[in-house]
Amino acid sequence: MSANMPVHELEQYNESPRESKEFFLVDAEPMIKRMRCKVIRESVRACYRFLIPSFLTTQSRTTLNAIASLDGLRGYASFGVFQLHFTDTFCQMHNRGFGFDENNRYLIQLPFIHFFWTAPALVACFFVISGYVLSYKPLKQIRSHAGEPFLHTMRSAIFRRGIRLYLPTLIATFVAFLLVRLGMFNYSHWVFLQGEYLAAGEDTPPIMATFGEQFAHWLSDMKNMIYPFHLGSSASTPYDPHLWTIPTEYQGSMLLFVVTIGLWNVHTAARLGFVGAFILYCGYHGQNDILLFFGGMFLAEVDLILREEEGRVNRYRYLWLVLFTIGLYLAGMPSWDPQITPGYEIIMWLIPNSYRWHTLGCIMLVWSVRNSDDIQIVFTNRFAQYLGKISYSLYIVHGNVRRTLTYTMMPTLLALTNGKESKLGFAITILVSIMFTYPLTFFLADLFWRAVDIPSIKFAKWLETKCSRRSSYCSLNSGAEQTLIPAYA
Repeated sequence: MSANMPVHELEQYNESPRESKEFFLVDAEPMIKRMRCKVIRESVRACYRFLIPSFLTTQSRTTLNAIASLDGLRGYASFGVFQLHFTDTFCQMHNRGFGFDENNRYLIQLPFIHFFWTAPALVACFFVISGYVLSYKPLKQIRSHAGEPFLHTMRSAIFRRGIRLYLPTLIATFVAFLLVRLGMFNYSHWVFLQGEYLAAGEDTPPIMATFGEQFAHWLSDMKNMIYPFHLGSSASTPYDPHLWTIPTEYQGSMLLFVVTIGLWNVHTAARLGFVGAFILYCGYHGQNDILLFFGGMFLAEVDLILREEEGRVNRYRYLWLVLFTIGLYLAGMPSWDPQITPGYEIIMWLIPNSYRWHTLGCIMLVWSVRNSDDIQIVFTNRFAQYLGKISYSLYIVHGNVRRTLTYTMMPTLLALTNGKESKLGFAITILVSIMFTYPLTFFLADLFWRAVDIPSIKFAKWLETKCSRRSSYCSLNSGAEQTLIPAYA
């Protein structure tokens, strides 16, 4: 230290450590407050941005993949499931066809349009799409003799399939469990028990005495739902009855993967012959859901054969249009009394089983939508592709929105509009319900898609990466699986 330093500087230099510390703390306080305010402000902004539905944000148009039209078809079908269940709240007319009697002459009962209100056809459509999409890439690799990439694709698909299907459903049902404990289903349960406000509905989850009992009940239900060996039956849960299709989807997927691996080194004709025979075998034993998966696989192989020659698919332009028309007509066969519904009596006389016709119609639909350039514009536009993206989330969330919001509104709306006595009042009740139920359902579906569905897919890939051994061929992102939606009534 310099001996010539001025006295006042020397005194400042010789301040005690405590005084210096206090000086810096006092001086830092405004900065700390500003940082806290900035963190809070940015957090609020992030939450606000996250709550904005994705369709309201500016997004660049994504490049469509080879089977984008099936994503669009899946999206429309998922929306059909939602509006089918919403319609169930008010009436049952959608279960009959147009002209069944003089009281059944509504627009939604007309052939073709009725497909979007036909529950068996919607589930059939989803399972055919699942079979097609899950097998398309593996079959393509088989046909190009890419043995090692094929095995990696199958390994990835098998590893991630259960996580992709069950993780979102576990989260959704856990949210339903919390809603039960918060009393969100109490009034809805009363509305359901009255029997006078709902045309058809599902009861709400049982309300247990304690939180622990409720959690144990939910946990038992989830163990039952994820059990993969409910052969010939489906596991359901009162936390969302529509999720009974998830075990069926998982069973069909795993069986499809096993058969694909088993047939990977056989000739094309033998593979098609075996799959075709297995389809007939499933039909004979009434295993319609499995039949639909392998129907999709059969179509995928045929399409790969057709595409080996450039322009060959376009030669059948009018065939695809005919198949689409017939398929939409058959898939729209009413669930109730089709044998005495005008337009369906003759075909029901030929095969007196409506689900067989739904199956055939949906196979025709999927095949034509996949191959017809004339039809694909309806399924590859931005709206259809958006529905395809959120379709799994829409399927998962719509049931409990209906069982809470829609059920709760019914007594008040019917009383205010005199909907039980007046057709106009009943129409107003439906319209007001749509105004509240539809926006909330789409908002929650979009939110669930971004908050749960997409992260679930990423988590499955991350977990696969962590669990996989290193190999000379690294292709963890080559799985054949895409976001698939089981849907049913």
